[in-house]
Amino acid sequence: MGSLLRVLAVVSAALMLTACFDPHASGTYVAIRSSGVELLELTQSQGGEIVGSLRTIELSSKGEISTLIANVRGVVDGERLTLVISTPRGSTELNYSGVLSDKGLDLNVSGDAALVSKVHFTRDSVEEFNAESQRLAQTGHVIKAEKLKGARVDALNRSASALEASLDAYVKRANKQINDTPRFVSYFAQVSKEIGGKLQLAQRLAAGNDQQRLQAGGLLVQIEGSEPRIRNISESIDGAIEDMVREAASLNAQMTAFNGICLGDASSVHPGDIIPDMGPCRGLKAAVSGFEAVRGPLHESHARLQKVKAVAIAQLEVAWRAADSAQ
Repeated sequence: MGSLLRVLAVVSAALMLTACFDPHASGTYVAIRSSGVELLELTQSQGGEIVGSLRTIELSSKGEISTLIANVRGVVDGERLTLVISTPRGSTELNYSGVLSDKGLDLNVSGDAALVSKVHFTRDSVEEFNAESQRLAQTGHVIKAEKLKGARVDALNRSASALEASLDAYVKRANKQINDTPRFVSYFAQVSKEIGGKLQLAQRLAAGNDQQRLQAGGLLVQIEGSEPRIRNISESIDGAIEDMVREAASLNAQMTAFNGICLGDASSVHPGDIIPDMGPCRGLKAAVSGFEAVRGPLHESHARLQKVKAVAIAQLEVAWRAADSAQ
């Protein structure tokens, strides 16, 4: 009886040791990384041969999820195992060596510059793999949302910078027109006076002798010949003023897109709203300030020039008609 008890004790101890460390490779293994997860499902035959599959879920920096499914075969010898991994219909096979333990397995993976790193797979479940895959998918959605937000902010930044450039260009043209106004005012006042003087002289000469009448005819030709050039200058000024009026209206319309997020009252902005970065916004604000500052003086210059020009053109038209009828 005592001998039987000793045998049972030895068998029981052996079973306990086997339970504590079983090198049997069959099972489900999961390796979790910050940007990926692998599921390794292995089945070991009695002869030590291994077959199975490897599923890899990888999260890219762009938030994209990629999936790889590969076939696995190999052998196990005690604690050590060798695996050959190949994709279905793939021509490339990758060989891995590893060590099996009661908690999982460690595979040696070759990387760049012949460096070898260990990838630890824990004995786990498909459910854990699925949960980690779901986490990666959610992280991918967050990354994509952030990238989309970043792209929209970049687009706003570009729009703000483009509008700033347009406003600065408008201010530059406005200042040039303001500075040119005295010259054009002087031109129309002077040309009106000169043409009027030529008409009066031609009228006096027309009452004289043949030579004087000939001189009068020459003056009348000069008066008539001045009309196209003066009208072209007048129309060019009108066109330039109209262009500035249209552009100011267009710029005002473009600025409304930035009301509340960069210009004017920002109380309506809430956390998470898409707004331009501080740099482009500051530049736009400065450009808007310059735009608003120049509009008053520009309007006054335009009004002054148009008034003087209108009076001069009215006087010139009288001279042009008189010259035409006198010939």
